[in-house]
Amino acid sequence: MALLDSRLLNIGLPFGSKPQANSQAVPEHSQSDSEASIIRDGDLAYVRQTAGNGASGYQEAVGAPVETRSPLGYHVNWLTIIFLNLNHMVGTGIFSTPATILRLTGSVGLALVYWVIGFLLAVAGLAVHMEFTSYFPNRSGSEVVWLEQGFPRPKHLFPVAFAVQPVLLSFSSSNAIVLSNYLWRIVGRAPDPWELKGVAIAAYTLAIITVIAHNKYCL
Repeated sequence: MALLDSRLLNIGLPFGSKPQANSQAVPEHSQSDSEASIIRDGDLAYVRQTAGNGASGYQEAVGAPVETRSPLGYHVNWLTIIFLNLNHMVGTGIFSTPATILRLTGSVGLALVYWVIGFLLAVAGLAVHMEFTSYFPNRSGSEVVWLEQGFPRPKHLFPVAFAVQPVLLSFSSSNAIVLSNYLWRIVGRAPDPWELKGVAIAAYTLAIITVIAHNKYCL
């Protein structure tokens, strides 16, 4: 492949001035297909890398490196697909918010309209994920690695943004409180505030230990 598709050449979003050149792309093939092959277009350099799943792709050389071996793996089966979907679809909100929505809307029909809107938003998100997956089939890690490759400048922008987001906009603490409420209802007892917080902290700690113990099976 002598020339890189023009669409892939423009996936990086340039911030600030960047020298442009009209010269043709010059490929520098490596000895092995698993190694990076460099394609130069003036002052820009793009690399072709093959991941552990055998998928090859192009990206700017300044972007995040492609994992030659992903510790999370590349293969899923029906069981893991079911668990991943349940993990993303079923949370505390589906049990705790419908009553609030119904109370605020005052109409069953209008409340169901919001469910339809939520479905349409989910379909839109699916379309975005499918597009990014087709662009970067050799990366595993969802949005952060796709955006990191597609928009490499400013450097470390998206990794830092995704690292800050779970801290500032996290719903995990409220999820732990809701779980604590449900557990106390199961045993038929009304907890005081410290008991409620204690069970929530214990549940949060268990989740953290699970992630530290094995980041693959904790998914």
